[in-house]
Amino acid sequence: MPDWKHIGKLYKGGQYSQVHPYIYETLKKKSIPCLLEYMEEREALKNWNGSVITTHRYLLNMDEKRLRDYDAIIIDEDIIFKSVLPNQGEITVSKLEKLLMETTDRRLAKK
Repeated sequence: MPDWKHIGKLYKGGQYSQVHPYIYETLKKKSIPCLLEYMEEREALKNWNGSVITTHRYLLNMDEKRLRDYDAIIIDEDIIFKSVLPNQGEITVSKLEKLLMETTDRRLAKK
């Protein structure tokens, strides 16, 4: 049986490319029909010529080679709010001024 905690840890750590090899190694050791079917469907998707609907997370983690397989990618605007903006932080003007006084990097100070 695969270690689901390990798979979750790989996903959580952003190590998406290691999940499928781990699953394949697990399938070499033990036959798990539902997992085998899942992996077969994933492989079939690679050769699919039609349209694909996917999650923002999966889209953002596709490698460039895979993205080039598509003629067009249509996304809605909430990808910005869910994927880009949550990674943003806030800093007050007073903290910026303090950092300006402490930096020795002229390029940073100019910005």
